[in-house]
Amino acid sequence: HIQASELSSFSFFTRSNVQQFIDLFSKQAVEKTEKPGDRCVITGKEHNAEHNALQDQVLMCYVRHDSLAATMVARVSYPSRVGFKFLEEAIEVYDAKKGTGDKGQGELQEMLKKYQEPKQVDALMRAQSELDD
Repeated sequence: HIQASELSSFSFFTRSNVQQFIDLFSKQAVEKTEKPGDRCVITGKEHNAEHNALQDQVLMCYVRHDSLAATMVARVSYPSRVGFKFLEEAIEVYDAKKGTGDKGQGELQEMLKKYQEPKQVDALMRAQSELDD
């Protein structure tokens, strides 16, 4: 189990509670994912998020063919295609580090920073943005 979080959009005093809810929400999503290879998206509203700050959030869950799972929580407006790309990359980072004692925590933190702006990591979104300009 490794974890990378970026909770700066939440009040300092609520971050601990938000993290606990995310952990529980993630665990339940992985348990409910029916079979390896499945992806799911659950909104905070669907899950009756106790924490108001999570009402406008979405949890994305991906369980790889070998049952290795990754989850992320993002704003509802975050593109799911980009979210699932992040999850697949995160699993690959973890898998590549397996057995080395390094779980890839530093790489995951860097990925979090990079994925904050979806247009920076998604060629389709970048092209669409250029067309719109």
